[in-house]
Amino acid sequence: PGFASRAADSPLLGACAGAPAADERHENVWREALAAYLTCAVSKLADYGSAICSWHNGRETLGHTFARFALPMVWDYCEVNPLAETTGGFPATVEWVANVLEHLDTAAAGAPAPAVMRRSAIEPASGAFDLICTDPSYYDAIPYSDLMDFFHVWLRRALHGLSPAADAAFGDPLGPKWDRDGSDGELVDQPSRFAADGTASRAAYEDGMFRVFRNCRDLLGEDGRLVVVFANKQPAAWETLVSALIRAGFVVNGSWPIRTEMQNKVAGGARLASSIWLVCRKRTLTGPGWDAPVLAEMRRRIHRRLREFWDAGIRGPDFVWAATGPALEAFSQHPVVKQADAPGARLSVSAFLREVRRFVVDFVVGRVLTAGGEEAVSGLDDVTTYYLLHRYDFGLGDAPAGACILYALSCNLSDRALADRHDLLARGRGGASDEDGEDGEAAGGEADAGDEPFRSAF
Repeated sequence: PGFASRAADSPLLGACAGAPAADERHENVWREALAAYLTCAVSKLADYGSAICSWHNGRETLGHTFARFALPMVWDYCEVNPLAETTGGFPATVEWVANVLEHLDTAAAGAPAPAVMRRSAIEPASGAFDLICTDPSYYDAIPYSDLMDFFHVWLRRALHGLSPAADAAFGDPLGPKWDRDGSDGELVDQPSRFAADGTASRAAYEDGMFRVFRNCRDLLGEDGRLVVVFANKQPAAWETLVSALIRAGFVVNGSWPIRTEMQNKVAGGARLASSIWLVCRKRTLTGPGWDAPVLAEMRRRIHRRLREFWDAGIRGPDFVWAATGPALEAFSQHPVVKQADAPGARLSVSAFLREVRRFVVDFVVGRVLTAGGEEAVSGLDDVTTYYLLHRYDFGLGDAPAGACILYALSCNLSDRALADRHDLLARGRGGASDEDGEDGEAAGGEADAGDEPFRSAF
């Protein structure tokens, strides 16, 4: 069964038929713009018009399909009345689109007109740019194209015949997937795209990210900058991103943790509140580095920045990842970093980031034990360090699994060992959907079974 079988036919087919009819009363740019904005409302109606929408008893509103980045299983569903001016109706979706457009019109006032191109990020191009800013796909967190298909099938009907560009964009029955023959397409680590071959999936993602960043390097002028926005709770995702940047010839020369997530999307879940903005320039050094000087430079660089981040109120997993950028300034200056005590061996990105995480948690423990003092406490055993971090951030209450796993990794432990061997954690009960916003719009996020909260066992 496809997505269409999960939709209530009457509201969606009616909306798809109504969009072109409205277009015929307008000409040229206005005609195309009106159709595009109306199809945004069609997308919202699809989100509220599927057979997997449930009723939100607490607020007496209709929930929507994507409470998180996956299609949920529900035991019953609530069907929307598309003509009603109540929760989930088409008039309400049009009103929300109009509100957004009003805000965007104000925000973009005076800005130059953008040039929007639909093309692959690894496709060669010409020009010398001063700045390239990108928010790349988040490793294996979200199956973007699968989620796109849910809306693609309705947009394809509503926009058919609007313009040659729209017909080309929605010419295929479903959204773009990975093209194994052309080694191009959607860049996510999803083994389902590779016949359940996890190794092939990760290799395609890593190589694809490298090719994208290499293309960015070729397109930048000599003094150009690449800005990469990234927020992921998985160390493996960071290792892949950093490896691709270094292989492509970039050095990180600045980083900023910026709170980009709404509070309702973070509360009670395992999501990060901040995105890390990495500022990169072309690397000029071509010689290898050595582990001892690089690690010493890393500690020197991040100690000052950690104090700034702490005074700014950044805490939890965000604080750990905020230190990644300043640390990479030392590591990424060299194409490779060799180990002095192991001839021929290199300091891997994974090993380097472990050193960074441990330095950061020692800093946090020092601040906790000295009530905000400057002394960094080291020498504590791994379990004690984890205990102090957990108690400081979460007390005796439930804690998001993502934060617990990150802290455990930073202390050279695992969440399984903390639960089964050391008896510090106990698996909690999954909380209710953290829904908020318009008509029950949920927090979303890359929630999965691993986001089930932990309970303190001490």
